[in-house]
Amino acid sequence: VTWYELWQFDGSNVTMLTRDAASSNLDTVGTGTYTVNTGLSKTIISMQDFANTTFNGDWEVLKMNKEMMVILNNSNGGWVYREFVKE
Repeated sequence: VTWYELWQFDGSNVTMLTRDAASSNLDTVGTGTYTVNTGLSKTIISMQDFANTTFNGDWEVLKMNKEMMVILNNSNGGWVYREFVKE
């Protein structure tokens, strides 16, 4: 699997990492907190406390199962889309 970001969800905290291309070391992109709100038709992940405000806000869960999760956020006037696979 080729990936550009690794998001680690632990309790109410989330850490975003990237792999340095030259050294293969993991570099922290940001840390923050999250909560999950479920409704009849939508699941929303609310993220807060990131220095990069692109990641703050409400992310709609478009798809989630045991193998993958797809989320979407309209941040600062632009759409941010992330697709995750479970490792």
